Amino acid sequence: MPRLIISAAAVITAAAAFCQTPSYLALADSAANYIGRERWADAERCITTALRAEPANPSNPMLFSNLGVCQHNQGEYAKALQSYSLALVKAPDSPRVLFNRARTLLAIRQDSEALSDLDHALRSDSTMTDALRLRATMLLALDSVAPARHDFSLLRELDPSDAWASAGLAECLAAGGDNVGATRLYTEALSKDPDPDTAAAAILHLLKEDHTAQAEEAIYQQLKKYPQEGLLYLCRAILHQRMFQNQAAESDKNLAKNYGIDSQTIERYFAVYGRKN
Repeated sequence: MPRLIISAAAVITAAAAFCQTPSYLALADSAANYIGRERWADAERCITTALRAEPANPSNPMLFSNLGVCQHNQGEYAKALQSYSLALVKAPDSPRVLFNRARTLLAIRQDSEALSDLDHALRSDSTMTDALRLRATMLLALDSVAPARHDFSLLRELDPSDAWASAGLAECLAAGGDNVGATRLYTEALSKDPDPDTAAAAILHLLKEDHTAQAEEAIYQQLKKYPQEGLLYLCRAILHQRMFQNQAAESDKNLAKNYGIDSQTIERYFAVYGRKN
């Protein structure tokens, strides 16, 4: 009988230990693990539990920022902005929080506010490559070529492996009429393991400048890496059309559609990059 009482007590003790709330640090670690696996709701749950447990912890600005990332990735943009604002109360010059808020502001089309946050982030840390990349891309989209060129140049110096930095700088040169320099930089981008969109931009420039053999080799290499990227099939369709291989061009147009490229986009690209009759 005493042994039963002891066993019961042990069970109760073990159950109590199991039911204890994990520590702040354990919750933060769990949240980081969930974020790494893109399990946003689970990460949000861990973060909110940690924040309630220790509302005065000096690490809370980081947690509020991570909470905003989780909410952003679940489409809860208003909540994300509120989380970032709470983080900035304690860390008003944090480049990471400012960058994260800029991403959310962009998602809801508040471009000028996003650009202001990126400016602030880069005043705090002029070497923050994420912020440089995003600001340079925004500036180029706004036809602010000179400041975009400055950002892409700095980004290329800071991260020589960044294919988009080379491609963005190439686009700036092309906008200024320097197609030879643009070709050199697009070729450089293709040598740096670019993402499919960057590769397609480089290939389309090569096609526009009639570097057909170079474009053909690039398409072949990129399709080996990304066999389900519709934009690459669209590039190959344009290449076939330029080489008067009309049946192959139509086949690749259909492949591009199958992999997510709509008919309007296909016709628009053919109007710019296709063979002129």
